[in-house]
Amino acid sequence: MTFAPAPTPRDSSAGRLRRLELLDALRGFALAGTLMLCVQRVPLLDARWVLLAMLLLGGSTAGVLRESVAHWRFWRVLLVGSLVVTAGPLLQDGSATAWARALLRQAAPLSQGLFCVAAFVLLFQRAAWRRKLCKLSPMGRMAFTNCAVQGLVGLVLLPRLGLDVESVVGAAVLGAVIFALQAMASCWWMTRFHHGPLEWAWQRLAHARRSAQVRVRAVRGA
Repeated sequence: MTFAPAPTPRDSSAGRLRRLELLDALRGFALAGTLMLCVQRVPLLDARWVLLAMLLLGGSTAGVLRESVAHWRFWRVLLVGSLVVTAGPLLQDGSATAWARALLRQAAPLSQGLFCVAAFVLLFQRAAWRRKLCKLSPMGRMAFTNCAVQGLVGLVLLPRLGLDVESVVGAAVLGAVIFALQAMASCWWMTRFHHGPLEWAWQRLAHARRSAQVRVRAVRGA
């Protein structure tokens, strides 16, 4: 698993290019979730962090994402199922046991995230929506850098400025402003460079490590 963005191939089929666009756009969409969790200071062990980490780190390995059109039934079932689980705490009656109510409350945040992901993927399969959602691709291609910026803003800068966001509305407004600034900065950066700053540093480090391993093997084989 890696934070490295999916590279845009020069010579590829339309289907392959579309899959890369989906992965990058979905990573950009996931950054909206990580930003809200940072602003609200949600603990890292929360299930929503786990889901977002899976999207940002390992999304390119999931067959249902790489071949989302072929797995459209899976995404529809996930959409409906996650909606039912999310609405569970609201629809349950008084006959439900205490442990069942607690389980639904714990599962609701994760199911909300899964609902958003499934809705995003299904909307991306429509041409009109795809053109709009692809605007998130620059953010997704430099997800590592954007995650680091969000962590610094949410966990370091905002507390130092005394901006403790307690209400959901306040967190949403502040998150929308930061997200818009990140989106504009990402578009500006990706029109001038192939990788984000941290993505470039990570690739250079990985390249140096591979080169060192090759030299060690050459010395041992000599």
